Amino acid sequence: MQSNNSPLIRSTMLTGLEAAARELDMDLLPALRASGLAPTLLEAQEHFVSRQAFSQCLELLAEQYNCPHLGLVVARHSRAVGSGALAQLAKASPTLGAALANAYPRLRLYTDARWHIKRDGSHVELTCTVPHSRNSQRPQIQSLSIAQHAKAIRELLGDHWAPTSVSFAFPAPEKRQHYKRYFAAPVYFDQEYDGLRFPAQDLDIPITSHDPELLAILEHYLASPALEIAPDLAGRVSTIICQQLGNGRCGMQDVANILDWHPKALQRALRAEGSTFKDLLLSARLDLAEQHLSRSRIGLAALADMLGYSCPSALSRAFKQRHGMSPRAWRQRMAADRPSA
Repeated sequence: MQSNNSPLIRSTMLTGLEAAARELDMDLLPALRASGLAPTLLEAQEHFVSRQAFSQCLELLAEQYNCPHLGLVVARHSRAVGSGALAQLAKASPTLGAALANAYPRLRLYTDARWHIKRDGSHVELTCTVPHSRNSQRPQIQSLSIAQHAKAIRELLGDHWAPTSVSFAFPAPEKRQHYKRYFAAPVYFDQEYDGLRFPAQDLDIPITSHDPELLAILEHYLASPALEIAPDLAGRVSTIICQQLGNGRCGMQDVANILDWHPKALQRALRAEGSTFKDLLLSARLDLAEQHLSRSRIGLAALADMLGYSCPSALSRAFKQRHGMSPRAWRQRMAADRPSA
């Protein structure tokens, strides 16, 4: 069983693990079951799983198949660090330094990992710390986290970017060449921290996807104060969903944890009020979609990611079911109906 107190990660991370298992010819199902993860989660794109259980699964596979670089392979097949509004916020920022400054304070919303920026003369160190009780002797999840972070920076600056060096607190594995190949930089083990080191001037590199309008929308969205909690359960759940959409933790388990309910009990109580969690989540997403489509030029892909949809077409299908037209057509109609300035 997964602990309700365990930090959560997107179940889409399992997609990266599944792809890595295929590449390395690993039988994934026994390790999933031994870690308390149901194999059906491989198809659950909109849910979350226990970070502790996922980490245990990585370690079991790495040991069983003698693959000390498994975390790197999973990172290569997974999305980079961050998702939803937070990832879009970084992409819309003007420079790498601005992206890190915008994203780092908000990372606390959905992970127990803490990233810090430290200047060391002409270089910068990005260090990651996780409570030792949760990360001790877990080299796969540590290497996965650092590898994804490097991947995220490459997505912002280009595939040519590489750190000056990489550090890990765990002991050196027998096969170090995989680490050097992934990061394209020297990698050191048994260090005081897990992290990346690169020239400070890289902080001033412009991000080609910089979008001032989208940046303003996202900053307002992520900084908005908590809405007033409604007295009925459905209203409270809807409010929490809206608050959590920006950081991706808006699944049934996440909302139940916030309310200190068991998910099944929460679902029964919602049905007693004549609603379901699925309907409330859909309504919250589409209400926000309407607001952003009518008030901004945000692209459909960015909007879908911000609202937690797996792809733009998923948002389009849901939107069309409500309005009988695509988001683009709806936006055009709203613009035509809007009074001229």
